[in-house]
Amino acid sequence: SGKQIQCLEGHSNCVNSVQFSPDGTRIVSGSEDSTIRLWDAFSGKQIQCLEDHSNNVTSVQFSPDGTKIVSGSWDDTIRLSARFFPLSSSVSDITDNLAAIRLPSNDSEERHTHSLNNNGEQWRSIWQGGSCLSLKGSVWKDTKGLTSLQMSVVESYGGTF
Repeated sequence: SGKQIQCLEGHSNCVNSVQFSPDGTRIVSGSEDSTIRLWDAFSGKQIQCLEDHSNNVTSVQFSPDGTKIVSGSWDDTIRLSARFFPLSSSVSDITDNLAAIRLPSNDSEERHTHSLNNNGEQWRSIWQGGSCLSLKGSVWKDTKGLTSLQMSVVESYGGTF
């Protein structure tokens, strides 16, 4: 019918990105107030406010299994968080304001993020055990502690060692 069901209030500036969790029970939003907010989709009540970004949050997305949230910001970082815990990992070598971020929908690729800044430069990042290894374009940025899975991903993107 197009009738508004709920209005979620809490952000103090423009909301740039919103997504439902895969099971439809939660909503994540990112705003120019530098926050990420997690909402209960049924009651509309805010569950949590994450404040680790220092500039506009431009993109938020749930992982395919709904247990993590990835976010991008004009503070030149991508952050990964467990759904109800503080943000714990970030990539900080992004420049020129992050414009978009995406987690592949295939569960087997869940550890990878793809991001794009305003100049069209792409980053591919691999997350494992709370840490992140980052690819900028197709040049590998850090080879310390790579697992065989990470090595195969880097090789598939033409990374250099």
